[in-house]
Amino acid sequence: MLEKNKPENHATDKHGLLSAPIPETLRKMTVPMTMGMIAILMFNLVDTFFISLLGTHALAAISYTFPVTSAVNCITMGIGMGLSTNIGRLLGQGHAPQAARFTTHGLLLAVLLVAIASSIGFATIAPLFRFLGAADDLIPLIEQYMQVWYLTIPLLVIPMAGNSA
Repeated sequence: MLEKNKPENHATDKHGLLSAPIPETLRKMTVPMTMGMIAILMFNLVDTFFISLLGTHALAAISYTFPVTSAVNCITMGIGMGLSTNIGRLLGQGHAPQAARFTTHGLLLAVLLVAIASSIGFATIAPLFRFLGAADDLIPLIEQYMQVWYLTIPLLVIPMAGNSA
């Protein structure tokens, strides 16, 4: 006999998404995400502070990178949102194996799309940032920063999209 508040598919509800009280579930899911966002903001603040110690040219160069880095990060966030809604729907319907497969495919898609965007970005650093209005004397500084960023951003995709899953 099942307990009153236990779902039949208790094995698929190991985090309480289907059975726990909504405020408690939202708190358990929101606090870590909020802390992660604060950590990213603090990283950017500290990064900007130390770059400012290199001078105004370095700080100006890094300011040009924000729209590009934000656009690439939006790919990951968009896939993460799609993952979370579809995984939630699949788990709610009791389809845990399909949800697991969907998670794997979604993470692979996120890594693939960001890797493609990074490859294109890596190959077009100078023309792209000239188009954005960067002065010729800032391009070498932008290239130094963005080459490292483009090479490492695919590694950040897995935890970013994985948290959504």
